[in-house]
Amino acid sequence: MGRKKKKKGYCYYCGEVATSYEHVPPKGLRDRKKPIKKVITVPSCDEHNSSYSKDDEYLRFVLLSGAGDDSLAFSEPFKRMMRGFNRKPALLRSVLGRSKPVNLRTESGIYVGQGREFEMDTNRFNRIFDKITRGLFYYHFNQRLSGDYFIDKSLFMDSKHHQYMDYVPKEFKNRIGSIPLHICQKDVFEYRYIVSPQDEYTTYWFFMFYKYFLITSRTIKKPS
Repeated sequence: MGRKKKKKGYCYYCGEVATSYEHVPPKGLRDRKKPIKKVITVPSCDEHNSSYSKDDEYLRFVLLSGAGDDSLAFSEPFKRMMRGFNRKPALLRSVLGRSKPVNLRTESGIYVGQGREFEMDTNRFNRIFDKITRGLFYYHFNQRLSGDYFIDKSLFMDSKHHQYMDYVPKEFKNRIGSIPLHICQKDVFEYRYIVSPQDEYTTYWFFMFYKYFLITSRTIKKPS
C-alpha cells in the first residue's frame, strides 16, 4: 500500500489554500555533509513560499559572511553559496546592494588594504524571521498566529552576547537553559521556545545558527 498523501490544508502565514510546503528554516541553510535530525515543513501558498527565495539567499549570505568563526569559510554551505554567486553574479550584486568600500587596519592602526562594509537590510531581515517564527508557531501549535498578534522583535547578535535578555520576562530568564532544545541539524540550526503562562499566543523564540548567531523574536498582542 502506498504512503497516504499528506493534506496541504491552508497557508501557515495568510490562511489561503496551500499549494506547497515551506521549509522552516529555508533548506538552503543546511550543511549537506552533516546528518539532518529533523525536517520541518508547513503548508504554504505560492506567495509565501517561492516568491521569497531571494530572501533565503540573503539570509544565508548574512549568516555565513558575518560570522566571527573562520571555520565557516570552509563549510559546505559557504562553498555552495560562493558557487552560486559565481554562476549568478546578479545574485551577489543584489545581496551586496548596501555595501561600501572601507579601509582595513590592524588594531595598531596599520593600513592593510581595502574591503567592503556590509549594511544589513533590517526590513528584509525582520521579514525573514517573521516567516520563520510564524512557521515554527504553526508547526508546534498546529494553527496560524492569531491576527491580533505580531512578531514584535528580531535581534541579531553573536552568541557570546546576551542583549536578547532585555525583553524576556524575568521569570523566564533563569529557565532558558532548562527549556528543551530542538535540533534540526546539529551546529547548523537549533532553537528553543517559551510560551507565556498568561497567554498561549505570547511566545519567545531563540534561534541558533552555525553555533555563532543567536537570533530571537517574540509573538505579542497588538496594541489596542
